[in-house]
Amino acid sequence: MMHKEVEVYVDDMIAKSKEGEDHLVNLKRLFDRLKEYKLRLNPAKCTFGARSGKLLGFVVSERGIEVDPDKVKAIKELPPPSSVREVRGFLGRLNYIARFIANLTDKCQPLFRLLRKNASIEWDEECISTVLISPDGHYYPVAVKIDFPCTNNVAEYEACILGLQATLDFK
Repeated sequence: MMHKEVEVYVDDMIAKSKEGEDHLVNLKRLFDRLKEYKLRLNPAKCTFGARSGKLLGFVVSERGIEVDPDKVKAIKELPPPSSVREVRGFLGRLNYIARFIANLTDKCQPLFRLLRKNASIEWDEECISTVLISPDGHYYPVAVKIDFPCTNNVAEYEACILGLQATLDFK
């Protein structure tokens, strides 16, 4: 049952199936097992019949595992790092969604340079090239500009962002 019909992580459980009829059978087996071990679920925290949902910071659906838009939004809203600790935090957040960003390590080399001993934290031209700045001054991480070259033209910029959102939705 474990890892076939049910995935468990700490106190989260997900019953999965390919067909609706199988899902009911899997749920019945899960409830029987819970009853056997005298375990109870909180009905307020249960969701049934969901086609997708958030799990461990990712969105799991029929299409597979996708980056959580809330995680991307949180990274987008970060100010430029001003200390080694903030650079590490920024890189850590990017690393969390690294599986969705091709060649992330190569793209972040200017940021890794800031982690060297006695390096001054200067948001120079190379660092800026790893971050796209929107017309309203928000910073978007390198994840946002993958394969979407654009100039400072606002229309091109918005098309790039829309293209990225579509790309993230279909990965």
